[in-house]
Amino acid sequence: MTLTYVAQRLHYPWQRMQALIAKEMQSKVKASYSSHLMLARKRELPALRTERSDLDSQVQMLLLVL
Repeated sequence: MTLTYVAQRLHYPWQRMQALIAKEMQSKVKASYSSHLMLARKRELPALRTERSDLDSQVQMLLLVL
């Protein structure tokens, strides 16, 4: 076995390990970001529902007048 053959055999798994670590980190960042977006939406929902209800009432009143 030559030194380059051994070096190549060691290098390939190392490259794959680095790629896997990068994938794991990317996945973790996506999950964290998604989690933050879900929490933000959860906080926004009560105000959105209230606004929707108010607008529904206004539209109903307009329809009754017509």
